Amino acid sequence: MVLVGDKDETVPRSFGKPKRQFFRKGGQDAFVMSTPRPLGDLLHLRIWHDNSGSGRYSSWYLTYIHIRDVQTGKHYDFVADRWLAVEENDGKIDALVPVAGKEQLGQFSHVFSHTSQQNLSDGHLWFSVFLRPPRSRFTRVQRVSCCFALLFLSMMVNAMWYGVVPSTPSSGALNFGPMSLSIEQISVGVMSNLIIFPPSFLIVFLFKKSKARKLRKSRIDEALEKQKFGNHVAKADKKERPPSAASSHAGKDVEDGSKKKKKKKPLLLPWWCRIIAWILCIICLFGSAFIVWSYGVQFGNEKTTKWLTSLLTSFFSSILLIQPIKVFLMAMVISSIFKSIDLEGDDADDDELHPTLATDEEWIYTKPKKRKSKYGGVPDIYDQDTLTKMRKNRLNEVQMWRIIREIIAYGFFLYILIILSFDNRDPNSFYLRANLEAAFIKLGDMTNGNSDLDFSKIHDAGTFWIWAQNVVMQELRAQNWYDFVSPPYGLQGFLDDRVNRIMGYGMIRQVRSKPNTCRIHTQFADSFENCAGLTGLFDEEESHFCANWTRTGTKKDCNRPEYRYKTSDELDGLPYIGSLDVYGGGGYIYPLTGRMGSIAQKMQQLREERWIDHLTRAVLVEFSVYNSQVNLFGIATIFAEAVPGGGLLPGWRFDGVRLIRHHNGFQLFVFICEITYMIFIIYFMVREIRDMIKQKKAYFKSYWVYSEIAIILLSWAAFVVYILRYIETDAILKNFKATYGNGYVKMQQAQTMDDVFGYLLGMLVFIATIKFSKLLRFNRRIGMLSATLKQCWGDLTGFFLIFFIALGTFAMVFHLLLLTHMDDFKNMLSATESAFAMLLNKFDFDMMRETSLLAVVLFLFFAITMSIFFVNVLLTIIIRAFQQVKDDVLKQPNDFEILEFVQMRMFRFMGLGARGGRVEPLREHVKQFQDEQRRKDNQQKQVDQLPTKMDQFLNQVNDMYFDGTLELNNKEFLKKTLASKKTH
Repeated sequence: MVLVGDKDETVPRSFGKPKRQFFRKGGQDAFVMSTPRPLGDLLHLRIWHDNSGSGRYSSWYLTYIHIRDVQTGKHYDFVADRWLAVEENDGKIDALVPVAGKEQLGQFSHVFSHTSQQNLSDGHLWFSVFLRPPRSRFTRVQRVSCCFALLFLSMMVNAMWYGVVPSTPSSGALNFGPMSLSIEQISVGVMSNLIIFPPSFLIVFLFKKSKARKLRKSRIDEALEKQKFGNHVAKADKKERPPSAASSHAGKDVEDGSKKKKKKKPLLLPWWCRIIAWILCIICLFGSAFIVWSYGVQFGNEKTTKWLTSLLTSFFSSILLIQPIKVFLMAMVISSIFKSIDLEGDDADDDELHPTLATDEEWIYTKPKKRKSKYGGVPDIYDQDTLTKMRKNRLNEVQMWRIIREIIAYGFFLYILIILSFDNRDPNSFYLRANLEAAFIKLGDMTNGNSDLDFSKIHDAGTFWIWAQNVVMQELRAQNWYDFVSPPYGLQGFLDDRVNRIMGYGMIRQVRSKPNTCRIHTQFADSFENCAGLTGLFDEEESHFCANWTRTGTKKDCNRPEYRYKTSDELDGLPYIGSLDVYGGGGYIYPLTGRMGSIAQKMQQLREERWIDHLTRAVLVEFSVYNSQVNLFGIATIFAEAVPGGGLLPGWRFDGVRLIRHHNGFQLFVFICEITYMIFIIYFMVREIRDMIKQKKAYFKSYWVYSEIAIILLSWAAFVVYILRYIETDAILKNFKATYGNGYVKMQQAQTMDDVFGYLLGMLVFIATIKFSKLLRFNRRIGMLSATLKQCWGDLTGFFLIFFIALGTFAMVFHLLLLTHMDDFKNMLSATESAFAMLLNKFDFDMMRETSLLAVVLFLFFAITMSIFFVNVLLTIIIRAFQQVKDDVLKQPNDFEILEFVQMRMFRFMGLGARGGRVEPLREHVKQFQDEQRRKDNQQKQVDQLPTKMDQFLNQVNDMYFDGTLELNNKEFLKKTLASKKTH
């Protein structure tokens, strides 16, 4: 460092190599520096380093430098706020920093950053245990004692408070396994902080403001004594003036400074106040412990758990909420109103003696010599070629580390995403679904020699009622035990398998269509009374009827629920997609409640009344169960769709979903993963917004950006669905508890939300896994694959356009030819899917051959065109692009250096590689520059000492030859004397 004032400047000073580590991140280091003569008012300084250190440790961020003149008492601030690093900004590792003025020191950013950092390291009680300023009189032992006192006081206040708070929490409490969080617990946590604030503040205040019992010796005096015989500057100064002398200007500054301004001493308490603080701290510790023990023996298990929750709330709110807010508000007030920072206040200076600097009267009246500035404006002393090379190497190193960090971070992100996606599905769902399917569908069941109990075999209303009366009624209720006599005591509400508890009750729902929703040809108008085709959501019947679907009847017959329409809002239903049509969430329902005999009688009555007739479009049996063994909900929908051509088409769906979460140890880990995942998403979103603002239109040129945007949008969509699913599940559980499990519960909305959440997770896993291949681009094979796809992307776009046109053409032809014979070609979507599957050799050629000879010919033409011609064209495009990338070095990615970088780092870590980073020419240039300046200084000193040496020579001549009679200060006397001597 070179320090420049208006009267003089220092030679380049090195900070040396002390035993302790300094210039650490976030650190404040103090040094004592002596000068042979006063510098006057400081103007600027130049500071640099030799770029030593490995990796990021060679870089240095300089915030500010505060210099205090111990002779004059003046303070100077130099605000840098910049990197001295080859990879940052302009790549320079030196800086010329002028002294800061009031305007620069009063800037909001500077004041706020300095004040918040100082308050966080010294004002935040918990953080200050680790971040304590080294020059503070408030020791770590005292801070830890205050933290324990604060913790014990919190325990005591929470225990006393819970003596008056109701034990039953409010209805809005959140439960996390064995712990709950309610308004009462939050209030206790916040109020306890307000109560314990006075004693804790008093203890901290006494520790901070109690002065030392005995002032220690000044560190400046100790440092000067160490430098007295070791500093080369002090040695040079001995030849120029007496060792104990101070400059004349310094002596005047000390005298004037003491008259003009004296440093205002801070108000400190007597030293014995520290003893009072220790006594208070001990009282708080042992007194609180005793009171907590007294209350603890009275608490039960539930109240102890709630007390522990409030204690943790109080503890973390104090650390993460109250004290950070206090630090932030204080920084805001100081930055906005006072606009100044106190750099002069230092506990270490107040607890030691003032430095004693000697002066000599011989130097008081000496006129200071003005020196020409040499070091403040020195030319560039760096080897620019070396710095440029090191800047390039360092930038490559930063890029490599960034890629490695990105791979590790994104790999961790993908790992969390996979955990969440797999946790969203339970392997036991398959077994639950299989159990329900075996119980209600009974595939291949041949009881009594017929297949009436096999739901897949039903074809009309009669077979449906047989299945409903013999299967649904028997399986929805727990039947007698194996002796067929003993009733199932304690199993009310369970299915016949005795492990699944039904949620509420099941029901049969019918969706009807309005009459005459299709037109009858005029030639058959006399043969058909009405016509009803596929319903659609807007053609469903929503009117109320009487028994037998008549418009008139008795009041009793017209109020039966089986003939009264229920809307989707009343049933909490959503549209259901069947095999033939889409059906609304409303309809005409028959609840399967009551005793078995009444249910059987009601079913027989509905069968006789032809409840299922020609206007019926679908009949759905809906119910849901909960299995506590595996913590899964089973949601069942068994439906029979009325085919417009006649008959019923059966179908079913059973889903096993996990809606109750975070109730065991692993689920707590999943909950932590969910929070971590959202933190990742927030970070990704902030990063992308920052890059978008920085790069503007160039941001959208990379196609990987769209994958990042898709991940962010899909994640937020999944978060919204997750919250909605939680709310819906909570409402279902509350309804189940309020009705004791006997009320109406429909879980279709929760099931749909779970399905949507699963779809979103699936897309997220797909996109995130594809994006991970970008992070592996340093692998040569993956890099070549990426470069090949980029090279042939234009050709592939045209190829796939022609390919899908041809595929759509063949799908349309197959649809027209095979529509009436093969279900795989019933519509254009199915035909396109089947045509694509034919490319993978998955098709029923025998059925196609039996259906149409023309279809066989077209299939052969399809196989030749799509499977042979197009596939070979695709391979040709890819091979040609691969060869171009392989031959062109410029098109090959240059990310393979990361493997060499990792290998070099491993060798260096094991001590097998050379350590670089230091700019060696820098030291050589500085040493040569310093030697040249010292040589010039010595020449100047000899010229300055010539008059003095001449005076000494004349005095010697006068004493030896003239016995001291010459008046050397009188020029006239000397002339006469010399003239007379010449005459003689």
